[in-house]
Amino acid sequence: MDLPAARRYFEARAGEIRSHCGSGSAFVFIEECVLLEYLASAEAGKAATAATYKAFVSNWLGRVRPAYRDFAFRDGQQNLPAQMYYVLRCGLVHSFSLTPDAKGQSAGGRDRSIVLSHRSDGRRHLTRYPKRAKAPDAVLFVAEDFADDLRSVVRILFDEAERDGMLRGRILGRMRDHEPLAVVTRRNRRRSMPTVIQEVMIGEELLVAMGLLKVGLRELGRIDGATDFFHLPILLLASGFERMMKTVICCHHLETTGQFPPPSEFKRDRRGHDLTELLQRITQDCYSDAYLSRVPAAQADIAFLRSDPRLAAILKILSDFGQSARYYNLNIVLGHEDPGPSPEDEWQKLELEILKEDASWASRIGDPRESDAIHREINTALTVQCETLARALSRLFTIGGLGPLGRRISAHTHHFLFLTDDQLGKTDYEHVRV
Repeated sequence: MDLPAARRYFEARAGEIRSHCGSGSAFVFIEECVLLEYLASAEAGKAATAATYKAFVSNWLGRVRPAYRDFAFRDGQQNLPAQMYYVLRCGLVHSFSLTPDAKGQSAGGRDRSIVLSHRSDGRRHLTRYPKRAKAPDAVLFVAEDFADDLRSVVRILFDEAERDGMLRGRILGRMRDHEPLAVVTRRNRRRSMPTVIQEVMIGEELLVAMGLLKVGLRELGRIDGATDFFHLPILLLASGFERMMKTVICCHHLETTGQFPPPSEFKRDRRGHDLTELLQRITQDCYSDAYLSRVPAAQADIAFLRSDPRLAAILKILSDFGQSARYYNLNIVLGHEDPGPSPEDEWQKLELEILKEDASWASRIGDPRESDAIHREINTALTVQCETLARALSRLFTIGGLGPLGRRISAHTHHFLFLTDDQLGKTDYEHVRV
């Protein structure tokens, strides 16, 4: 195996482990720690000792996230590499326990110095475990962030090996003497690499999504006192955002596993149109700590995506419309016990909430001369929300973690990507090329 093949192997294994984090199982940490030990051994060219393992954590993981090297426990000790060796390597991997053996404890390993968690628990990677009665003096490990950091280590380790012949020799020598696990099934062969047509079609899907969003915003701008056919912009925006979000998820899956997701990745029933759920997946998986710390705009994006109440209301309307509300009238006709929410009622409630931000709304709404102006204000407010969402998703393709393919197809997103804050809501979509 040459160095490029070795790199592809470890990048695929790191991505595969990352994809397992969604299970919420603690067993993914065993996979992560096994990979870490193999990388430490490969870097040393021989089985990792306590000294070379701890040095690998400090020197390589420490490059990705300095807290691996600098983290201080409540008692002031900065010995996380040692705790990782005795608790994760000797304990979890070799003894199937987070309690170090007697030898490890005598060398400084502490019981429960590392607490395992997932992003769904709301914890932050490499932070102190909350201090309360009988709580251990411990560091929190978050599976998803640990996996992302290991993927980064693979990249920088092999980047360095391309320049350093001695490191390259140690890595390849270790892999020759201790060939890493490689199970290839017939199913894996069929789905081992994305085909050219798949890569072309994911770009086409993003292009279609952008067209739907632009036309949807154009139709939204056409709503006035005489024309209130809101079904068309809702339909277009719901489809556009669903396609864009699913494209983000597909690119992220490819980047983390080396494959596009299987058909079962997206639900085939009405829940497959739930934009709120899709966005939750994106904010959980695509907004790593590294991305948030490296890109200041990403922090504003994640705050908007997770906390903006108006965006949540818009996504609920679009989701409901995609799931069942587009057939609301027929559901009533056919006698469905649960016809779903009325899209007209929901849309009007949203319009009213926006209108109420103007202190004079009560007097204006009864004045026919104010009708067009009121609709323009509402349309602008809704357009700002949609453009801000599209811009945040577009940023993931260029500087987020969607990989080379995401960057290649990112040109389709440039209309939204390059919108500045003072340009939001000011585009005349009647003259925007679709």
